[in-house]
Amino acid sequence: MKFSYLLLIISMFSVFSGCHYKISKDSGAADNGNVGAGQVDFALVMSEVVAPKCLECHSSAGGNRGGVNLETYANVKAEIAAIQSTVADNSMPLNRQPLSASQKALLNKWIEAGAPETVTENPPVQAIPTPPPDVPPEEVVGPSLDWLTVRTLVIEPKCLNCHSAPTNRGGVNLETYQNVLSNIADVDATIRDGSMPRRTTLTPEQKKLILDWIAAGAPEFSQRKP
Repeated sequence: MKFSYLLLIISMFSVFSGCHYKISKDSGAADNGNVGAGQVDFALVMSEVVAPKCLECHSSAGGNRGGVNLETYANVKAEIAAIQSTVADNSMPLNRQPLSASQKALLNKWIEAGAPETVTENPPVQAIPTPPPDVPPEEVVGPSLDWLTVRTLVIEPKCLNCHSAPTNRGGVNLETYQNVLSNIADVDATIRDGSMPRRTTLTPEQKKLILDWIAAGAPEFSQRKP
């Protein structure tokens, strides 16, 4: 009798030890729930979560327990709300080891991404070409602001027909730099009001040139026009 009782105790100890070993083995190392940064599709969720944790009951082979079959993407998508809630409160899998932290994280990441069946890798970002540097426009250099230029382009063609020897109309001679300088105030005034020259008016370019020259101090020698 004592021997039989001893055998019973040993047998029970073996059973409990085996169960404890199975639970410990199933629990495995500490699971911190980390999920990689990549995108998650249905194939990954099926292989990591649904197949090992759900299909034993919720498949054709498992009898579609509770009228639920989770063997296809469409079936899982239709039950997504129930899956999320029962996994969160650990009511599923029924009477089995609950999902690990990483399995829950993977499932939740997939659901939060819209539960896609497939994912497409983001196309490579096209580098924006660097625009060419701005090239400043070439400087347009105007005629020199000096007496020779003003005499050649303005005085000779527009003034000396009247204001030169021997006529010197109005008692004004503009043949030399000193003569023009002596009459500079009258030259400036008559050009501005258009009263001179009387026969042919200055072109806009001629008028601007001589007025710029006068404004610059009527220099005898070269200064570049700005």
